[in-house]
Amino acid sequence: MKKKVPREIILVDKCLQRVRKNLRDILKLACLAEFNRWLVINDLYQEKLHQGRITPSQKKRWFYLARRHNELMYAYDRSILECNSGAACISHRELVKEGKIESSERSTNFDMVWVPHYKAWFCAKCYETYYKLKVCENFGDYNEKTVRVFECSLCGKYICDYCENYCKDCSRYLCDQCYHEHIIQNLCCDKKGVIQTKFH
Repeated sequence: MKKKVPREIILVDKCLQRVRKNLRDILKLACLAEFNRWLVINDLYQEKLHQGRITPSQKKRWFYLARRHNELMYAYDRSILECNSGAACISHRELVKEGKIESSERSTNFDMVWVPHYKAWFCAKCYETYYKLKVCENFGDYNEKTVRVFECSLCGKYICDYCENYCKDCSRYLCDQCYHEHIIQNLCCDKKGVIQTKFH
């Protein structure tokens, strides 16, 4: 079975970046035009429904158009046109901070990465920060596609769902070794992240 791995699309050439942006803008405008068209059609059907003048064939057509609209929205949300992180996108927040775009706008000129685990596109910066699958040091890539990977708060070792331990006192994920030392020595982390001994 072919292993599903993230697919990065990185363009260095400025000319190709402009071409990519123009193509994405065309697709985005076409989708937005279709969304606006649906709002007008939906308002007309809603008005007919309230007036009691809608026929069974019109209602069937209305439901069909609503289903197509939802399918288009779903495809748009997971398309390469925008980072799937939405307003939390790191690249988007950087552009807003620099004053290049408004917070309500969404740029289409980011390098994107397809993440099979989430079945969505993310910008390269969000992927590196939030979504890049790290490998559990105990199991290798055994759990790479099926479980989350955490970083031990004390030693920094990568651990997966199967071998992580959660300390309720300090709200941290720990590997087996650090967790046992944590319990045996009765340690706890304060809010600043400094390890302190608990006295009873």
